[in-house]
Amino acid sequence: LRFSFVSDASNGFLSYESIASHRCAVLVPNDLTMASFVEAFAMGIPIFLPKAEWLYRLQKSVPYGFMVHSGKLPLPCYACGTNGGPPPFWHEKRRALSAIMYWLRLSDISTWPHSQRF
Repeated sequence: LRFSFVSDASNGFLSYESIASHRCAVLVPNDLTMASFVEAFAMGIPIFLPKAEWLYRLQKSVPYGFMVHSGKLPLPCYACGTNGGPPPFWHEKRRALSAIMYWLRLSDISTWPHSQRF
C-alpha cells in the first residue's frame, strides 16, 4: 500500500493529477462542507469516511470548522423543518448528539452516493 497525505507535497498541496492517481481517498472531514470531498467525488475516486458517530467524537475532542461557531441566521431557517429542528450553528461543547446528527445527515458527505463509511 502507498499512502499520501495532502501535506506531503513540497508546496503544501498534492496536484489534482497526483490525487487522481490514487486508488481511493480516506477523508476525515473537518467541516460539514469540504471542497476536498467534492473534488475527490468529481474525480471518481472511491471515498472512505468515518461513520457519523466517530466524526461526532472527533469533533468533540478537536473542535474545528462549521460546528465550532455559535450564531444566528438572519432569516428563518426553512431547512430546520416544520418541527423546528436545531439551528445550523452550535458550540461543540454544548450541543447534543441529536442536533449534530441532524445537520450531518443533510451534508454532502452523507447525501452524495458511493462513499463508504468505516
